[in-house]
Amino acid sequence: MKQKLLLLLFITGTILTIAYTGIPYDEYQYGNYEICFSRDYTNNNERKALEIAENIDYSKYLNLPRFDDGWPNYIDKEVIDHYNELFFKAKSSDEKVDIEYKYFAKAEYYRKLKIEQKIDNSSITVNGIDLSNDFRIWLDSAIIVLFEGNNSRIVKNQEYGDAEYNFSEEFTNVYFIPMDLQYYAIWGLLAGYFVGTSQIIILDDKFNPKMIIVEPSAHVVS
Repeated sequence: MKQKLLLLLFITGTILTIAYTGIPYDEYQYGNYEICFSRDYTNNNERKALEIAENIDYSKYLNLPRFDDGWPNYIDKEVIDHYNELFFKAKSSDEKVDIEYKYFAKAEYYRKLKIEQKIDNSSITVNGIDLSNDFRIWLDSAIIVLFEGNNSRIVKNQEYGDAEYNFSEEFTNVYFIPMDLQYYAIWGLLAGYFVGTSQIIILDDKFNPKMIIVEPSAHVVS
């Protein structure tokens, strides 16, 4: 489902981008670059929580490599730096390609936090607020890891056969960190690729992981 939607958005976005310029398709000049980084926090502890989330060894908990056939399975500093390098390498070489690179992450402290998802609603709610308006993880392909002391366990991973569709977890004194990375590269009307990865990290007040929700990379190549 997500792959089809992304393909439709990719094609539509490409056509609209070119059409917006008012230039005929066969005369449009590629070579436009846009990068947008947003790392939000309000104090040093939230900044520390965000930095820790960007440096967790996710492969250990998800049983997945950082990249799978070149596509990222999660977001960490190495993945962020990888696409940062791709972006500036292409820009400095003056490649005739349109690239848009976006990274969003936010750390926020909660004294009480309830996160849940129901089988009849694919969106995640935090303290009763639906996140889908600003940030969306497609739970049909997400991996959820819960931590209990020094132990961790995967509680939902539909792709690999574990399926606890309904979950509701409550935490106290935690940092809530949503993260999203998107990278578009377009060099023709229907030629290019898109990468999108989203995740939610919850850390306790000692900055230890309590919950990880990761949607491995959705990608479209045309």
